[in-house]
Amino acid sequence: MGGRKMKERSAPAALWGAERRQFFRVECDMKTEFRLAGVSFWIPATVLDLSVAGMKIRFDPFFRGKTILPEMLDWTESDFRFSAKGGFFEIKGYFLRVYLR
Repeated sequence: MGGRKMKERSAPAALWGAERRQFFRVECDMKTEFRLAGVSFWIPATVLDLSVAGMKIRFDPFFRGKTILPEMLDWTESDFRFSAKGGFFEIKGYFLRVYLR
């Protein structure tokens, strides 16, 4: 993971009712790629933190001469892949929130 030390911090999980559980977010710096449903190409990104609830990524919205608009990502199904020995580890997921900077 690039030799950087990962940081762990506890964050409350949003649940209905009185019960409140804690889960751990791990700050990291990992390379990944994602592909939106219906799109044939993979877009490079960096994972900034992980938890059992999801991951936070950063990517350049300008890719291959196209602009990925935030509206295109709201609740959009996506495949994420990580390099692994001899191939890739892939997971399916959804974009839940998009933050612009």
